[in-house]
Amino acid sequence: PIFGRVVALQKVRLPPRYDSATLSSSSSSSSSSSSATSDARGRRDAVVFLTERFKFCLVSWREDGGGDGGCSLVTHDMGDARMRIGRETLCGPRVLVDPRGRMIALHIYDGLLRVVPLSPITGKFEPHFDVKLDELEVIDLVFLHDDEHADSTSGNSSSSSSSSSSSSSASASKNNGGSPPDATLCVLYRDEREDERHLRTHGIDLKARTMRDGQW
Repeated sequence: PIFGRVVALQKVRLPPRYDSATLSSSSSSSSSSSSATSDARGRRDAVVFLTERFKFCLVSWREDGGGDGGCSLVTHDMGDARMRIGRETLCGPRVLVDPRGRMIALHIYDGLLRVVPLSPITGKFEPHFDVKLDELEVIDLVFLHDDEHADSTSGNSSSSSSSSSSSSSASASKNNGGSPPDATLCVLYRDEREDERHLRTHGIDLKARTMRDGQW
């Protein structure tokens, strides 16, 4: 049972290493289990949710293996995103998921984004870090799919897509004075001075635990 009202919910596709480290099951039930909750590459679907008290949790389902079709709920990790100071966003709390399953992000307070890396080995939340959002009146925000993710989901790649990925990565690296970001965040916000809506991107670097300006 979930003790509290869920205010945000997102699906997470866990990497194969994460799945094998924390969700290994018997060989007799692996085929039927993967058909229900995994894709062809062995990545398992999970769910991250946020409650009204700003508690968040990562859960998934695993077949019991008894042959009766029963499933059990697996809780991987949980955390608390409450802060003593800060003004809650007018658009409501948001949970964002990196398409490649490397991190989740929580937008609960104006001007602040909490980034929670996901360990590909243990399946646990790694220590979080907070980054400043200059956009105060946020309408919506989302992680963008990058070229590497698009290639892996399609299952094939062409020379044109490879060159496009290489050139975009090189461009991002050159423009930002470093390596390409681990994930790109896109923010739709309102400029209250001009009453206009704009799009802006930010790059998140997990190793440096920072966020920098994106390409646009």
